[in-house]
Amino acid sequence: MTFPCLRAATRRARLPFAVALAAIAVCAVGPALAHASDNSAQSVGAAPSIPSGAVNLGAAPSAQPLKFDVMLRPRDAAGLQAEALAVSTPGSPQQGDFLSVAQVAARYGQTDGAIQAADAGLRSMGLTPGAVTANRLTIPVTTTVAQAQRSLGTSFASYRLQSGTSFIANTSAPRLPSPLAAITDAVIGLDTLPYQDAAPLRGSGLSSADGSAAVAPGPNPCAAAKVAGTEQDGYTYDKLAEAYGINGLFSAKHLGKAVKVGLFEIDGYLASDVKKFQACYKTDVPVTLVKVDGGPGGTPAGQGEAALDIETVIALAPKSSVLVYDANTHDSYSGDTVDNLTKMFDADKVQVVSISYGICEPSVQAEFPGLIASENTLLEQASTEGISTFSASGDTGSEGCERNGNGSAALATSDLGSQPFTTSVGGTTLASVGLPPTESVWNETALSAGAGGGGISQVWSMPSWQTGPGVINSFSSGHPCGVSSGDCREVPDVSADADPLGGYMIYYSGGWEDIGGTSAGSPLWAAMVADIASAHTPRKLGFLNPTLYSGASTGTGLFNDITAGNDDYGEIHSGSYPATAHYDMASGLGTPIATGLFGLIN
Repeated sequence: MTFPCLRAATRRARLPFAVALAAIAVCAVGPALAHASDNSAQSVGAAPSIPSGAVNLGAAPSAQPLKFDVMLRPRDAAGLQAEALAVSTPGSPQQGDFLSVAQVAARYGQTDGAIQAADAGLRSMGLTPGAVTANRLTIPVTTTVAQAQRSLGTSFASYRLQSGTSFIANTSAPRLPSPLAAITDAVIGLDTLPYQDAAPLRGSGLSSADGSAAVAPGPNPCAAAKVAGTEQDGYTYDKLAEAYGINGLFSAKHLGKAVKVGLFEIDGYLASDVKKFQACYKTDVPVTLVKVDGGPGGTPAGQGEAALDIETVIALAPKSSVLVYDANTHDSYSGDTVDNLTKMFDADKVQVVSISYGICEPSVQAEFPGLIASENTLLEQASTEGISTFSASGDTGSEGCERNGNGSAALATSDLGSQPFTTSVGGTTLASVGLPPTESVWNETALSAGAGGGGISQVWSMPSWQTGPGVINSFSSGHPCGVSSGDCREVPDVSADADPLGGYMIYYSGGWEDIGGTSAGSPLWAAMVADIASAHTPRKLGFLNPTLYSGASTGTGLFNDITAGNDDYGEIHSGSYPATAHYDMASGLGTPIATGLFGLIN
């Protein structure tokens, strides 16, 4: 039997493999729900791989509480992808026709009947489902390990990582009744494996930050920040604003007014640190903590990631508002990720989002089955709502698994930065401030400080918007992501200063410290776009990659083209990937010229 929706899905050009599978499965949903009396069970996804070096401690405690998410499949996965692209593409009749969450749910979420059947099915299994999320795509479930074992047909084991952190994980794929399995993309959060490295990179005073005076008006740091910047060879935000033309936005009074910036966090921060920073820069940006899954855990000051993100936005978008969506540091990374993104996008309160976290694609696929596809659906939702998202590309160059992953030196990129509906932000070394600044690809191999992430995705085919000079090059390939024709997604899309040996001066844990990594470049881009959006009505610019790539193909004065260096962090891949004229997989399209981008995307 051939389904009409399957015929429509197969006609869509450049449909990513994962989305194509989802589209095909959607066609079978109707018949599956029609046979709701079928009590047979089907496996959903796979068991997670256990990180190398982890010790099996035996069976997980049966009374341990467990929460997980049943991620429902969009009713029209191909249609959601097409709409997310259409509202973001220059020249499209739908450009800027963004949807509300209710409209997303009505068009692409599951029906009342399907959700009621899913709820009843989960309860009949002895589980306790919560209310479906606003997008009608996630059913949260609370239970215990013992009940999950009985209901899902899998055992759970306890493990201890080499770091000493303990966690539990299911030992086989969960099983759901066939009607529910037919509309389920993934079961997320059955493990409690946390994010294992949330710390941004610290400087060590080995570089020389440029000392030129900032162009007024712009961020105005206090004397203490300037002195610390000189002592630590770090950049205060007036220097960063000068380097990237953000002062031109300040001159035009585009300061992020009425724009809300959402920050994805799995890290704590001290309100007192933020208060000290604001006193230094004479700002009064509202910062609101939105707790997700209980909110941040760990040490009160966190590891500096949240402070870096918050303070970067405050300094560079001083009239914006910041919403910090912060999940539990020691909870399930996969569960926290989908819950964090869902809460942020379902609330639809923010116009711009920065995500400074990620793990290399091979590790995510192995350790968190189903997470990449679930993230993709949520980022498509954000795009249909007009939310601009920026994600750090990673800090170990073209060897994406070396730091946040399995330790492999093989070529790899990082998720979420490689997702096709986010703007991936790579890293440069900012040697001197000026117009233009002097920059090269960030790669501190000799000092083991890190390198800007970039390369070829092993999951996603090249999106239709990824075109222009340099995109198809001698390194382009369809092999890593397994496409039969065409090439795979390349990252990063853009870059910004990321070198910690000349990092961003933030106030953290009671003092000034320079911090770097691509997790600094992502909030810089988010803040700059918030400034641009503050001159725009309505204040949503949407997913920006189609506009950025088309602009780079036809215009000038938008990016500082990085042509020096490479991101071969381990120096074992023959310099892959080198910076070149135009687009490259070491620096993307380049670093921002804010005044030029204002004319392009406003």
